[in-house]
Amino acid sequence: MTALAMRQTGLKPAAKIVLYWLADHHNETTGDCFPSINRLAELCEMSRRSVETQIASLEADGLVERVNRMRVGGGKTSNGYILRLVESDAQNLRIGYAKSAHGDAQNMRMNNLGRNNLGKEHTPKPPEGADDDFEKFWDVVPRKVGRGQAEKAWRAALKGADAATIIAAMKRYAEQRKGQEQQYTAHPSTWLNGKRWLDETNKPAAPATVELTSEHPTIAAIKAGKRHLLQQTSASFARQAIERGLVTQAECTSVGLL
Repeated sequence: MTALAMRQTGLKPAAKIVLYWLADHHNETTGDCFPSINRLAELCEMSRRSVETQIASLEADGLVERVNRMRVGGGKTSNGYILRLVESDAQNLRIGYAKSAHGDAQNMRMNNLGRNNLGKEHTPKPPEGADDDFEKFWDVVPRKVGRGQAEKAWRAALKGADAATIIAAMKRYAEQRKGQEQQYTAHPSTWLNGKRWLDETNKPAAPATVELTSEHPTIAAIKAGKRHLLQQTSASFARQAIERGLVTQAECTSVGLL
């Protein structure tokens, strides 16, 4: 698909680079293609705005069609793309003749076509769905720094754990870090490289057995607006208290629990 992308004519160099990397993320078996704008910007060495401008240009030329994608729980995720690349009869004739005349040598040249045109090595495609899962992971990271390193660590982490397990553990870690000093919160790449999803503190907590009443000290602190006493209090505790009518959502929001 990348070779076919590079044979599209009449495109500006920047548009052809974006088309190449879209084609590189295209799964020829399923037809899936949904790299994030951030991922494309990194690979194309362009700004997000430039990538979006080139995609709009490719849409206008009828080579790409954008498809909105939604997460299961609601909310928008990275766009999907349908590639409508075509090849003229003359091109097909030349390629067919070259294959019969030169065999494997022609295949090697076609595989290297993207490298020769872009002047850079082909980047291996990550596991199917990895970009989409990484976006879900990044959404819950409490300290969003070093995204490039985090993506590399993410791909390595997927060799030993499934995405859902890692994302769930990061959600718990983010919950634990609420109200804490940011400088002591782990970088996402450090967290992934250290396999922190295996930490005992990242395992789901057992259901609370303490009876909640209006006299519970945490309830009293929420109603009194004493934020400094609630640094270790979780959002799940706040929601439980709201369900029992012990506090209001506004009171929990005012002290930073929701």
